[in-house]
Amino acid sequence: MRTEFSLKRFARLTGLLYLILFPTSGVAYGISQLLMQRGAAGAFAWIQSNPTLFRLAIVLGATGYIDYLLLGLAFYKLLHSVGKVAAATMLAFVAVSVPIALAAIARWLDVLSLLSSADGLDPQTLHTQVLLAVHGYNNLFQVSAIFWGLWLIPLGWLVMRSGFLPRAIGLMLMLGSVLYVMGFIGPVFSSSYPSTLVARIVGITSGIPGLFGGELAICLWLLIVGVRSSAESY
Repeated sequence: MRTEFSLKRFARLTGLLYLILFPTSGVAYGISQLLMQRGAAGAFAWIQSNPTLFRLAIVLGATGYIDYLLLGLAFYKLLHSVGKVAAATMLAFVAVSVPIALAAIARWLDVLSLLSSADGLDPQTLHTQVLLAVHGYNNLFQVSAIFWGLWLIPLGWLVMRSGFLPRAIGLMLMLGSVLYVMGFIGPVFSSSYPSTLVARIVGITSGIPGLFGGELAICLWLLIVGVRSSAESY
């Protein structure tokens, strides 16, 4: 009884770590997309007009990526008894992605450095360098997204095999991996990929089930239910 109670408490902690991930890294992602759509002058103007929000996005992004590493460790502890190789693979994908994501945040710190020493640069050069830093963030973010997709495959498999988490959520997590991986591959072949029909189809067939049926679902399940006895079926 004590072991089951401790496992349920740890499952809820894992759910809390997952919940923290959405508003932290989510804000950073939203700001990055906004800046990418505005061009050099537009991105520069937005950052100058919203310096506090930009700095907040930097802090939230860094917080989210560190939280992601803690989440990977929590899932490893929760699920490693189900499959040690799969759990280690899952954690490896998370561990590789976090330094890349933090390197992306460093590119935004470059923007702050440029703004603080802008007096010696002509406006056009400054705008161009800011846009290059913004693109640098986005490129590193896209690389890290490979591993955000890949980690969902062993995680989903472990959830399906666990016996104490819903199998359907595990399947949805594995489907959701496609969206992240295509988020990297698509733009490599076409800069307009996000607005293409293929991107919309991928978003519907894997993104919606993966995010809402998988990631958000397991987050809420762990927070509310925790885990149940392996004797129970789903």
